[in-house]
Amino acid sequence: MPRVTLAANAARVATAEGLIGPAGDALFYGVLDYVFGRNNWGVAFLFDERLPNRLEQLYSPTSYLMGRYPTGALSAGPTSRRVHEPMERLFTEPDHGQLAAFDTETAVFHDNRYDFVCHESTIGAQADIVLMLALASRTKADPLGWDALP
Repeated sequence: MPRVTLAANAARVATAEGLIGPAGDALFYGVLDYVFGRNNWGVAFLFDERLPNRLEQLYSPTSYLMGRYPTGALSAGPTSRRVHEPMERLFTEPDHGQLAAFDTETAVFHDNRYDFVCHESTIGAQADIVLMLALASRTKADPLGWDALP
């Protein structure tokens, strides 16, 4: 998800600045919907206990050591079957397949805290989701760019 959210954020800003047409906002809101559960698996890739369709696990050694739910973490999300399958031998525990029925021939996703391919949350992903939520809450009257900073 991080690279997709980054591209969506760029499209939103480019649309707001008049650099591209409304397709940029359509891309942005499509990715935002996908992050919040409008996807094959019907699960939000953003971790928050208040979401009814949230993921339950995350590949995050820090949250494992802290022993608490990582509110606000963004999962890496689905990947291609071609990338995922060779890596499965490196996972500590196999996936139990609860979401497998929703995988496609090309895209797979596993809610497994040992699956670093699908489920790793990175610093870059955190920045992307914070920016995405800020851009989603922005009104047309809100300025963008350095001039908008106090």
